[in-house]
Amino acid sequence: MQASTTEIGRESTTALPSYVMAAVEPKALNRVVDQLSREQGIRLVAPTSGRHNLVVQLSSNEPAKVYSFVNKLRSMKGVSRTRTLIAFEGYLSGKQLAPDEALALVCLNIHEQPGKVLESLRQTPIHGAHIVPGEFDIIATVSGKDHNEVLERIAKIAEIPGVDGSEALFAYKPVWA
Repeated sequence: MQASTTEIGRESTTALPSYVMAAVEPKALNRVVDQLSREQGIRLVAPTSGRHNLVVQLSSNEPAKVYSFVNKLRSMKGVSRTRTLIAFEGYLSGKQLAPDEALALVCLNIHEQPGKVLESLRQTPIHGAHIVPGEFDIIATVSGKDHNEVLERIAKIAEIPGVDGSEALFAYKPVWA
């Protein structure tokens, strides 16, 4: 696959991320986050609400690197299961997030062509979105000055034609690498 950087905010295919969601025992969560925040190749480590209480955004979607990271994560004491989402297309807004901004990762199920929904998402004030085939079709990073603003933005996403449903994972104490 050739890299493409034809427009601002669009990532090259070699720079697309992967997302690893994990279930971690609550008493082990802080230790796991601390360990991961010192690892290379990670863009974001975020304890979250929901069935996955940890989301990690890797800076690569290369299968060997993702596989190695997932094995390392699964070997950490307190990690009980993982789910991996590898991005095939997407964008980042280019906007730097402030450390005090509220953040949610929103997993979308769609019934429309993913590229069409991705283009609609590009028109919303979100940090970025990636097509991730599997249980979910798209994962979007939504930020705002507070949780109410994030919720408003998630509600706008739900109104986009083609979006069937979503699962929002609200992050607290995210660590950006």
